[in-house]
Amino acid sequence: MVKNLKLLFDFIRPFVSKSRLIVLLAQWALIPVLVGLTSAELSAQGVTPTSIAIGMSSPQTGSESSVGVDYLLGARLAFDDANKDGGVFGRQVKLTVIDDAGKADTTAANTKKLIADGSFALFGFYGGNNTLAALPAINEARIPLVGVFTGNQSLRDPPNRYVFHARTGYYAEIAHVAKRLTAMAADRVAVVHFDDRGGKDSGERTAVEFRNLGVKVPAVIAIERGSTKVDAAAATLAKADVQWVVMILTNKTAAALIQKTRELGGLYQFMSLSFTNAAALIKDLGNKSTGLAFSQVVPFPMAGAGSKLVAEFRELAGTRVPINYVSMEGFVTAKLMLEGLRRAGKDPTREKFIAGLESGRAIEFDNYSLRFTPQERAGGQFVELTVVDRRGQLVR
Repeated sequence: MVKNLKLLFDFIRPFVSKSRLIVLLAQWALIPVLVGLTSAELSAQGVTPTSIAIGMSSPQTGSESSVGVDYLLGARLAFDDANKDGGVFGRQVKLTVIDDAGKADTTAANTKKLIADGSFALFGFYGGNNTLAALPAINEARIPLVGVFTGNQSLRDPPNRYVFHARTGYYAEIAHVAKRLTAMAADRVAVVHFDDRGGKDSGERTAVEFRNLGVKVPAVIAIERGSTKVDAAAATLAKADVQWVVMILTNKTAAALIQKTRELGGLYQFMSLSFTNAAALIKDLGNKSTGLAFSQVVPFPMAGAGSKLVAEFRELAGTRVPINYVSMEGFVTAKLMLEGLRRAGKDPTREKFIAGLESGRAIEFDNYSLRFTPQERAGGQFVELTVVDRRGQLVR
């Protein structure tokens, strides 16, 4: 467009006065704003007449890959279904995924590459530390990110204009867990968390919530992120004399801790926040998982849930995709991305996408509702508890 305006300017220059040229230049400068972006500029933001590019950094390998793999499988169900029906305004949604193995520095590098390669928006990042590492590139590019698999409070407070959270934050999740366990007569609770920034914040918040409800918290224990070296933590729990242990850990660390405490004769009940992949932890523990409790931040995905959203997910998953809370979260978050693309309109820009999602209009997925405003980016408030029965199945 700029080149065409210059040609027009050169053509009429001999025929108009200098003052008139100044007026025309001022008017022409507004033309790109008035008529929207050119096709070339849209393409630079990942939009072509037939496709729209979405980028994702995810742990497809490494110790945290059970989450990354299942989340992606669930997300692809929604994207593939939309593409089968013609995409969004005739554009196919093209998802590019780069493995980060759960490493924050790799996530940061992947983010820069996804932006440089022309992603319209980013989707489904994993972990608080990883996403915090990616934020400088996200902020600089002014590119929206929809969905982060973490309840990390530092990503929510203060809210980042470009990050839309589908899942409930840890503070709300922790408050729900504390109230429920207190109602179940829990009066001595230990907390085990990772020793990184997000883990410490969530662990301290958990202790505060329980203490505010009159529950004693004799032990708050930190473990190196991703480590399975849990002997010291298990020994501390053995001395703490608690009823419940609330874990804010990934499944490999949680499994190691539970197994070690059982070896030491510990009979505590364990509650894990939603960051743990429940299906993977149950598989790792086998029959030792009976009685293990989890908080969940997306609807119950199992048969008989009585939800149109869950029925759609289960029908699309069939036997190809594992049906669990992680794949369900990927599916729901992909549907949020698709709704954002629809709200951006036939000629989408990143700013239109952001404006559409933050409009305050509720996004209803049957029994699961999200709502964003310019001041609020934590759209979801859903929390419920589940427990593993004797069959090794999660029940509500």
